[in-house]
Amino acid sequence: MLRKGIRTAGPVGRNGRNRQKRMAILRAAPFLALLLFAWGLGACGAKNVQPDAPRQPAQGQGADSAGGSSGGSDADGDVEPGEEFPGLVGYVVEKSGTGILVVSPKSQDFSANGGDSEYYDATWFSGAPEEIQIGMKVEAWAKGNVVLESYPGQAGAEKVNILQADAPEGADLPEADVIRAAIGQIDIDEGDFAIVRGAEYDPAADRWNVELLNGSGLQRTPVSIEIEDKA
Repeated sequence: MLRKGIRTAGPVGRNGRNRQKRMAILRAAPFLALLLFAWGLGACGAKNVQPDAPRQPAQGQGADSAGGSSGGSDADGDVEPGEEFPGLVGYVVEKSGTGILVVSPKSQDFSANGGDSEYYDATWFSGAPEEIQIGMKVEAWAKGNVVLESYPGQAGAEKVNILQADAPEGADLPEADVIRAAIGQIDIDEGDFAIVRGAEYDPAADRWNVELLNGSGLQRTPVSIEIEDKA
């Protein structure tokens, strides 16, 4: 005999609970489908988006880009991955310890942009090899392709190649010795430097003619110096 108020869990009660579970699952199904759809879109998008390739810094132009510089003056625009930045080609006009000041003999015209109409790329390279001397023609690369913004620019020397040619036929002195002697004959203001434009040997007169500019600012004085070819 059953007491009042107490029900037994019969088959109907279990079926009711099962129906409730199925209904809950059906109600949640659209939400789960939406989540799966959104996840699928995100995964596909992630596969199709490629990060931008890292860009090499643009090679600078001494004070022009040694007013924002990154190295030598011959680069134009970006450098392709794996391609080496060109170095600064010029003459060593000053030396202090392992630091050398390299100045290009070729001028560039930036007057169209309000700059110097006769600009000479120049950079101080620290940590240069000891054998590098004033008067030598070299090609120097900035460490990390970075030159500090100044004029002359400033950089660590990654590599310095000597481009000095042998003495011309009939000459006893190499070009580097002649240029060093010529620079030593001019009075250069403190904080300024000479610009070497070239040196030629005259076999008939047995002497050298060195063309310089005294001063690196807008007021440059052309100087022509003759050096006897005597070792």
